[in-house]
Amino acid sequence: MKQNTPLNNSLKHTKPSTLKTRRADLLMWDLNTFNQHLSTALDQYLHATPHPLKEAIQYSLQGGKRFRAQLIEASAQLCEISTQIGCTLGIAAEFFHAYSLVHDDLPAMDDDALRRNRPSCHIAFNESTAILVGDALQSMAFEHLTSISHDNPASLLQVVQCFARAVGPNGMVAGQYLDLHAPPTDTADLIHQHQLKTGALFEACLLAPAYLMPSPDTRIQALKDCGHALGLAYQAQDDQFDGATLGASSIQENYAHAHSMIKHYKHSAALSTCIEAIEQRTH
Repeated sequence: MKQNTPLNNSLKHTKPSTLKTRRADLLMWDLNTFNQHLSTALDQYLHATPHPLKEAIQYSLQGGKRFRAQLIEASAQLCEISTQIGCTLGIAAEFFHAYSLVHDDLPAMDDDALRRNRPSCHIAFNESTAILVGDALQSMAFEHLTSISHDNPASLLQVVQCFARAVGPNGMVAGQYLDLHAPPTDTADLIHQHQLKTGALFEACLLAPAYLMPSPDTRIQALKDCGHALGLAYQAQDDQFDGATLGASSIQENYAHAHSMIKHYKHSAALSTCIEAIEQRTH
């Protein structure tokens, strides 16, 4: 039985032809086009950056499916936000994500030598450069958010605050700390850690376009809940494929719980494409 959620309610009165158009638009989301916009943004930010720091920043943004940018595009369509603003938000989100990956791979953190089937930034360059790359990417992300032109400055401030909370000491940073220093002892701990380390940024990606709607409505809470579910499912996939954290039974429990949550959002033509990407582990 389909769950009655605010997202579902908001779509009840949407013409089927409109839903089909939105889904077609999302399926036409072109990775190469987005990467071209991202490359243009990099050129603007890095024109005076010394070498090889510039190359290291560019290197750290290469590859990947840009899943967070796709989440933003899905939400932007649902909230009827322009493609241009959606792209700007997506680039900022990818800057945040890349910063977290570069720092997570460092020897003092996860000590991973490979990222996206290539040497991690600190291996390809050096550790001090990698630290500075992460610092630069985070500041670039915030600067890019402030480049959005919007009639309501308070709404834009909400967007900036939303991302700041997601990547800060009560979000992604806290999740990484728990991953390093407080390994989960049960499924509840694992879910909490996943929510901080992965789900917080997913939530921000879905919420940001909603804050820019002329009249934010109940979709905000629904998108927040969906971001939580998607983040949990995304990380559960990693547990499934990358080895046990708590053992096979706990991983299966977490995986089943995550997918029972996200199935309720498949009624959204835009979000269902993102859900399918998670279920197929195309990240």
